[in-house]
Amino acid sequence: MSDQQPQCSPQVPGSGRAGAIWRGMKIAGKWAGRVLLVLVILFAFTVGFGTSNADAARMREFSDAVARWQHNPDFRQIQVEYVEMGSDAMRTDVCFVDSTRAVLALRSLPGLSKDWAINDTSLAHYTHFRQGPLSAYMHLTREQGLTDTLKMLEYLGAKSDLNDDDIRGFLKQYKLYYPVACDTGAVASVRSLINDVDLGRALAVRDAVADRLVPHIAAVAKSLGYPADLKAMTPDAQLEVWHMLDSQVRETDYELWRTKQVNDWLNGVWAQVYGAMYAVAINPTLRLREIGRVAGPLMLMIWVGLGLWRWRRETLEGQAAGAAVPPQLALEGKDLSGGIPPQ
Repeated sequence: MSDQQPQCSPQVPGSGRAGAIWRGMKIAGKWAGRVLLVLVILFAFTVGFGTSNADAARMREFSDAVARWQHNPDFRQIQVEYVEMGSDAMRTDVCFVDSTRAVLALRSLPGLSKDWAINDTSLAHYTHFRQGPLSAYMHLTREQGLTDTLKMLEYLGAKSDLNDDDIRGFLKQYKLYYPVACDTGAVASVRSLINDVDLGRALAVRDAVADRLVPHIAAVAKSLGYPADLKAMTPDAQLEVWHMLDSQVRETDYELWRTKQVNDWLNGVWAQVYGAMYAVAINPTLRLREIGRVAGPLMLMIWVGLGLWRWRRETLEGQAAGAAVPPQLALEGKDLSGGIPPQ
């Protein structure tokens, strides 16, 4: 009977199936980290350099104007700025994507409120603004409901003792996404409208303002040598026709011009309110752009620098390991002396 005891080989850490799984997880984790880092760097470059300086300037100009509109607004002047600056802003690219698609994608996100969520007119709205300022103006004009506003303004215009509180009460009746300004400038804007179009006298034109403007647009466009179709005009051509339209309507159809002023004022109210919504999206986008223009290149340089450092370190370690192996005169089991006895 043998007195030898059975011997157990010690378990080498990291060996066996568990060790293989752990090594696989480490490799997968490293690659997942690399992929995540690449995606973060790509995102930083996209938000940082996907919007040109000129486009960023247009967006910033619009956002700054929106902030200005919230205090002492002249609503008819706001309409002019909203149409022109809004059209310029919609002809920009954000993160290498045109603003129309970017805004529609943002407003299509789940969980948004009714005011923010996309609706049936959103695509047409942004498409018209991208086409040019006159297309934008015509779209805004068609969106406004004049009936109640005309009645209230005619009521105010007929009052012999109209005071500021009457006008503020009128402005507060608009229940929109954001409060309509009711300060001194807003009150003055209403008074200016009442005086300019003599709202103590009933308005003869009470609807379909946009449709009635079409022949006037065609007349102005023809005088300038442009096509009558807005889609066939360049944005610059639309801007030129837009600048001449109001005086042309006043000279040729005064009653239409009177109602157009009310519609323009209402466009300005809409712009003061809903412009604030777009500024909420523009300002963080511009801040991310500034961060991305610094963070993207910085992260890329750090990543490349670390990679070069690790490569250099591993190269030096390999050279050091090779130098540490002692020289050998012969391999085991072989005589390299050629049979010559040692001296």
